[in-house]
Amino acid sequence: MCAFQAAVDAGCDVIELDLHTSIDGFVVVTHDVNTLRVFGGEFQISKTKYVGVLDQLRTIAKPRSPMPLLEEVLDWCVKVNEEVKHTGREIKLMLDVKSDNEPTLLMKKLWAECQKDRLKSGDSNEMIKYWKKKLILGLWDSKFYDPAVSNNFTIVNITFDILKAQRFYKEIKEKDKDARLHAISMINLILYKAQDKDDMLRWAEEENIKLWFWTVNENADLQNIITICSLPSGNSLLEGIVTDDPIKVLDQSTLVKTPRWRYNLKWWLKSKIYSFFLLLSRGGYNLGPFVNCLKRIGFI
Repeated sequence: MCAFQAAVDAGCDVIELDLHTSIDGFVVVTHDVNTLRVFGGEFQISKTKYVGVLDQLRTIAKPRSPMPLLEEVLDWCVKVNEEVKHTGREIKLMLDVKSDNEPTLLMKKLWAECQKDRLKSGDSNEMIKYWKKKLILGLWDSKFYDPAVSNNFTIVNITFDILKAQRFYKEIKEKDKDARLHAISMINLILYKAQDKDDMLRWAEEENIKLWFWTVNENADLQNIITICSLPSGNSLLEGIVTDDPIKVLDQSTLVKTPRWRYNLKWWLKSKIYSFFLLLSRGGYNLGPFVNCLKRIGFI
């Protein structure tokens, strides 16, 4: 939770967070499906009770914090929006709905949380209107798109493959002809594969779909993204980026410090890695170990 507050203090207006459901039905906020990397103890969240197990864990990094619940993050969001209201800012949450969740259970839990009277208005419809402006649903899979719930929120498809994004769009349209895909949040490695990048930009412009990129931690990559997403009209397809460090990514002094040859070499390596990544994905292979390796070496 302190990381969310630090991001707001650094100027971020959208906080991205990952949702998982414990075996006893609690929606928790943490990135990995397994607790080992962040909390030390090795538990698979979807197969572990929150009460008595997950709620006892503390992060390895200081300050040693507990695993937050979605309801606690929503409480915080209401509080922080009240604190920044006088500045004209609005803090939103992008909920990264991980595919290991059970779709019906998670969406039911989310809908129930959105109706809780956190504004003391006594009107659940007022709360739905409130969260409609504050929540962005980041969906990896169309199985989580429930027209009865999803149409109340901004929908973003989180993906690493333009073909998967197009399939997601087609599938939600089959569920609901009025479905609206606001944006796709794409792995930044696509920038290093010209054909897929061009296909993405063309499709996004044709369908009036905005773009997010994850995870962008270098200012050089940010500048590249801004340039690539600019349209001849002066508008941009870019809506935002997901970053681990909002201060570092805006630091233009790193452009001077990084030799051009090193950046070009990194660009070449990323293009090869992304091509291999797509080959595995489109071939139906398990990407888990490969993704974890890329995280460790800082490529995503």
